[in-house]
Amino acid sequence: MTLTKAALAAVLLPALLAGCATAPSRPHMSQPVAGQAQSAALDRARIRDLRAEVVGQISYLETHLGRDRSDLLDMGDSLLVTLPGAGAFEGRTDRLTPSGIDQVARIAASMLAYPYSRMTVIGHVEGSMSDYSDKILSDRRAVAIKSVLMSRGVDACRIGVLGKGSSDPIATPYTNREDQHNNRMEIMIKPVQDGACG
Repeated sequence: MTLTKAALAAVLLPALLAGCATAPSRPHMSQPVAGQAQSAALDRARIRDLRAEVVGQISYLETHLGRDRSDLLDMGDSLLVTLPGAGAFEGRTDRLTPSGIDQVARIAASMLAYPYSRMTVIGHVEGSMSDYSDKILSDRRAVAIKSVLMSRGVDACRIGVLGKGSSDPIATPYTNREDQHNNRMEIMIKPVQDGACG
C-alpha cells in the first residue's frame, strides 16, 4: 500500500506538532536561579561591610572615648554606647557638663569618621515622683546631645532622639548609687547600606 503525499502529511503532521508542543530547552530559566545566587552573594558582602563598619566604630570609640567613661556593647549589627548621666549633666537638668560635651564630641568624631551610620540617642533618668517630668527630662537630654552632635558636624538626618524617662531601669533603686545607673544616655549606632541620609 502506497501512501500519497496527503496521507503521509496527515500521519506525520500530528507527530510533528506533538514534537513542537513539548517544552523546548529554556536556558533563560536558569537566570532567576543565577540572579538569586548573585543577590545572595551581594547580601552577604553587604552584611560583611556593615559588620566591618561596626567593628571599626568600636575600635575608634575604644581608642578615643575610653572604657572608663562609657560602656560599649557590640550587638552584631549595631553598637550601643552607654554614657552615665551622672557627670554628663548638671544635676537633674538637660545642661551638659564640660565632660559630657567632650564625650559627645568624641562620638561625633566617630560618626564623621564612619559616615555610613545612623544613631538614636535614648535618654533615661532615675525615677522621681513624676513619670511625666522624667519623660520630659529624658527627651530634653537626648535633644541636648543631638544639638552637640550637630554642632560638631553630624547631619541631623543621621540622629534620632527618644526619651524613655524612668521606664527602662537597669538597676533596682535601693540606694542612690544604684539609682544613678538608671540615669544614663544610650546611643545606638547602626551602619546603613544606602547612605546615612538616603
